[in-house]
Amino acid sequence: MPGQGMARVPAGTLGGGEGEARSRVGKIVASRCEMPQEKLSRRPGRPRVIPDRLIPKVMALYRGGLGYRAIARELAKEGLSPDWSTVRGYIKRELGRGQITPG
Repeated sequence: MPGQGMARVPAGTLGGGEGEARSRVGKIVASRCEMPQEKLSRRPGRPRVIPDRLIPKVMALYRGGLGYRAIARELAKEGLSPDWSTVRGYIKRELGRGQITPG
């Protein structure tokens, strides 16, 4: 009927449909499983800004009385550019482990 709104279109006729989407997902999952293991061996999530080798230096600077921003400036001399809030997160994480007490 004209003027009654949009006409109903049978499912699966607009290009794609549910079955086609499932096959694409299946291909993606299958290709992910076929990847070499060395590609899958990295950690999930965002890469760490401050390398693990510099964490003792960060903690030593913190125990020495430097603030988060000053530590971020010191790391900039090492070629890194972390924000002060990133430095704070690393320090709080290390202090939360109970290994190092604040100076």
